[in-house]
Formats: sequence, structure tokens, C-alpha cells
Amino acid sequence: MLNGGCTEEFFGYLAASCGIEEVNYNFEGLRVNRMRGVRVLTS
Repeated sequence: MLNGGCTEEFFGYLAASCGIEEVNYNFEGLRVNRMRGVRVLTS
């Protein structure tokens, strides 16, 4: 499941509660609410 913006935290909690691996892709230097499963995109 791909998600972004303000929904990342909601989907993260939902994924964790269902036992689904959480992965969030984010650009270096941007603020994120959840660090679990973060993959930082670089140039």
C-alpha cells in the first residue's frame, strides 16, 4: 500500500495492527511523523 502526506501515520498504525509490514518512502530532509519503516530517497 502506498501512501503519503498526512495519512502516513494513520496507515502506519493500521498496518501495524493488521501485522502488515509498513514502508514509508520519503525524501531526505522532510519531516515524518513515524520513523518505523522509513526508506529515505536520495539523489
